[in-house]
Amino acid sequence: MKFSDKIFHAVYILFSAIFLFGIYCNTLSSPFLFDDLINIVNNQNLKIDRFGLKEIGNIFAEENPCQNRPLAYVSFAWNFSLGKLDPWGYHIFNIVVHVLNCLLLYLFLLQTIHSSWMQDAYRQQGRWLACFAALAWAAHPIQTNAVTYIVQRMTSLAAFFGLLSLVLWMKGRSWWIEEHRKGAGIFFGLAMTSWGAGLLCKENIAILPILIVVHENLLVRDSGCAVRWRWVWTAVLSAGAMCFLYLGKEPVGFLAAAYGQRDFTITERLMTESRVLWHYLSLFFRPEASRFCLLYEYEISQGIFKPITTMASLLGWLIVCWLALFYRRRKIIVIWCVLWFFVAHSVESSFIPLEVIYEHRMYVPSIAITFASVILAYDLCMRLHIRSHIYGLIGGFILCLLASSTYIRNMDYTHAVHFYTSELSKSPGSKRVRLNLAISLIRCGAVNAGGSMLQRLEKDYPEDVHVLQSLHNYVVYELGNEDRAEEIFRQIERVLRPKGCVLKKDTFALWNLAVYYQERGQYGRTLFLLDRMPSELDCEGVRLLRERCLFVGNRVNEAAGGIRTDPPEKALKIP
Repeated sequence: MKFSDKIFHAVYILFSAIFLFGIYCNTLSSPFLFDDLINIVNNQNLKIDRFGLKEIGNIFAEENPCQNRPLAYVSFAWNFSLGKLDPWGYHIFNIVVHVLNCLLLYLFLLQTIHSSWMQDAYRQQGRWLACFAALAWAAHPIQTNAVTYIVQRMTSLAAFFGLLSLVLWMKGRSWWIEEHRKGAGIFFGLAMTSWGAGLLCKENIAILPILIVVHENLLVRDSGCAVRWRWVWTAVLSAGAMCFLYLGKEPVGFLAAAYGQRDFTITERLMTESRVLWHYLSLFFRPEASRFCLLYEYEISQGIFKPITTMASLLGWLIVCWLALFYRRRKIIVIWCVLWFFVAHSVESSFIPLEVIYEHRMYVPSIAITFASVILAYDLCMRLHIRSHIYGLIGGFILCLLASSTYIRNMDYTHAVHFYTSELSKSPGSKRVRLNLAISLIRCGAVNAGGSMLQRLEKDYPEDVHVLQSLHNYVVYELGNEDRAEEIFRQIERVLRPKGCVLKKDTFALWNLAVYYQERGQYGRTLFLLDRMPSELDCEGVRLLRERCLFVGNRVNEAAGGIRTDPPEKALKIP
């Protein structure tokens, strides 16, 4: 590497770090929000005082909220060991990972340009195109949920190991072409190891082998569009094996049980996702800060024409695929972008029964859109004979617009009440946003305002267990009204008794109520609530609390003659 190249890379690394830290500097004190509370704040497994091998082992001694993502949880535990629940350290970690992803993406795109048919067309401007694409990707406000929303470190950390795998793969590939077989084997092995580490952060990176096949056969191929089918099948089988590993031995039964906890069917989800993908694209090409959201209330497609945009979106994707095939020889990067986009969404935006929409799912797919957009824009500038300094100024202006939009969007995260108020303005009818806003108001001292919202929610959703449990907490801890609390429990009891079980989303509401009544010696109510929790969540904490209630309850019955019994120990908190 030339000395001038080393200087260029050093300056780029320094600029990227300063630029991205500047964009996200207003998030360092942003509080834990939404799923942060379940996965971090209330996760007792992560609360260690010293970060050592023994302590890391203890993190997974009991059931974890998400056992399939141990590396991400270890990183949360490390943050806790350093600064407890001060969000500052968690945000610093997330921003550092995002900066590293930007640098890895730059290396990957630079390797792609220098190792493919693109070298002849973009040799002189290759590193500038790679620089701009990586910075534009990192500065885009669609990445805020993966960076500012602390728990979605799972997404950015999985992407880090995925990008590292791609960089190592490209390096091994170049050594293989140069017939350095041993060195190539080492890099390929490191790439596989990094992919495995990514799988331990989040399952969506299982599609990496297929992305490599798409990349190999379109951007870094020698000539033509021939497909190496042995590589395709190897990649598909590898990714498929990872998916079935997570779905378990009976994937059909797993999916059926999971969809039983959702308010949509597999067909409805697939139709809805066709519209969601267009929404993601609209956010990418129209990145106004006010359009971005975390807690969507997205309309489910109940049929091809319900809503009519379902049919329009399906036809739109058919047209996109046809155009990509039609221009596959003149603009190979278009079909590469389309395939990368669909493959990268194939886990979280397909048949798997996850929530319908989250913006952090664009973290990896947006790589292709950004790079393709930069290359196509450069080609247009060349065709129009625009001078290099002009499109350089245009690029700088675009980066400033993206950075300002991201900074403004991040301002929504600075306070919980501000955040949920902003979310409510985008989804006025959202029950979960209203509920979270009410709880946040109570926690920040606006007790009357929060209580009023909870009472309105009770009227609107009289059979929602989560709403009733939150109102129960407010009545007990803020008002001290035991009679009203008794009425609310009777209401919860009427809701739960005929159902036999509740939705998974209500599990923590039931757990909190069970702990409350166990601590007050009302073991019958505790057992009633525990028995209504979903069977798949019968973890050690639940079993332990049930055993204590049964044991102490029997002792109380035996002591009916007036013999005093010791109360049970305080229940362990559920992860």
